[in-house]
Amino acid sequence: MDPNVGDYVRPDAPWQTALTVSQHFTNVNEYGAGGSWLAAGVSRYAGVEDDLFFMCVNFTNPHPVDGATYIYDIQNKTWAVYEPPEKDWKGTLTLKDLSYAGVRVSLPTTIPVDTSGVIGVRGRNDMVTAERIGVHWILRDPTGAIAEEYEAWGQTRDGAGAERSFGGGDILFDMLGTWTISIEMLMNPDSPEIVDDFNGDILCAAEEGLFSGSIEDRRLTVTLVGKSQDVAIPGTIRPTSPLRVGYIPTAHVSAVGQNNMDTTQSMGMHWVVKKPSGGIVSEYTTPSYYWVEVAPGLYGQFTGLDFDLDMYGIWTIEMELLMNPGDPIVVDSYSDQMVEVVEPEAPPEGEGFNWVPYAIGAGVILGLVLLVRK
Repeated sequence: MDPNVGDYVRPDAPWQTALTVSQHFTNVNEYGAGGSWLAAGVSRYAGVEDDLFFMCVNFTNPHPVDGATYIYDIQNKTWAVYEPPEKDWKGTLTLKDLSYAGVRVSLPTTIPVDTSGVIGVRGRNDMVTAERIGVHWILRDPTGAIAEEYEAWGQTRDGAGAERSFGGGDILFDMLGTWTISIEMLMNPDSPEIVDDFNGDILCAAEEGLFSGSIEDRRLTVTLVGKSQDVAIPGTIRPTSPLRVGYIPTAHVSAVGQNNMDTTQSMGMHWVVKKPSGGIVSEYTTPSYYWVEVAPGLYGQFTGLDFDLDMYGIWTIEMELLMNPGDPIVVDSYSDQMVEVVEPEAPPEGEGFNWVPYAIGAGVILGLVLLVRK
């Protein structure tokens, strides 16, 4: 007959962790067809816990309790239905973002009203076991009405430390003001457990004129003969010798922008550098995937590529600080002199130029070393 819960079943072979299930349970033909009532649908787990050795066996039809897991305690020599301990479910919401106009920005943020976008959420499994992850959220417009309710589960289990991403539907943020969201990260789909949540403002839909930022620093880094120094824009430099092949300073522009909003913003910049002759020598635009996410009141820094300062006169720059990468909005700008490159003074008779750069004062980065001919 089949064993009952609590019956002691003596295996013929000694209990050893190295033995297989079939080695443990030979010669018990009376418990089922096929040589052993354990032959069909058996799974095994062996471990040491509190110095006791346990063997767990999953039983399927026609065994005494459908789908039950039995545990054998070798110390007490008893069988019982195994009740796994309650899990301490753990998970973390790691990302909330908005995809719109081909870009993705972290939330909360501010976007122009009448923008369409998709909310995305990512959750991480903080368990030591693989688990299915799910999410549920309710998005509300500024009046409190539900704009979207979303729930989904990963179709497969995610291992320890793995993350699962979810994306909702396309939402038109067509109402000015603050939109809010309640997010629940879930585990255990048979009886969902909330392992993390977020409740609060998700974004502000605003008129374009409400976006605010400022260019806080503009610099030109000039390099000559292996030496570099920053010059504030606008500024002036005087090379120590006439510009000529082999002795042309190189330079690149850098700028710092401040987010003056009360929400995190993605920021970028665009600038065009022109020679004294009017020709464009350098143009920089932050690629959408390199826009900087800047918290309220903080700063983002941007740096362009090198170009040659190969002409005397006034070089100009047209610079714009941008927000809203999907459809950039200019929030501050500067259009004026970048730097004046001044011709070097002729050395006194009997003296010559030597290209040894060193700082000689504010706004001037290249000094002059005079060699006196004997």
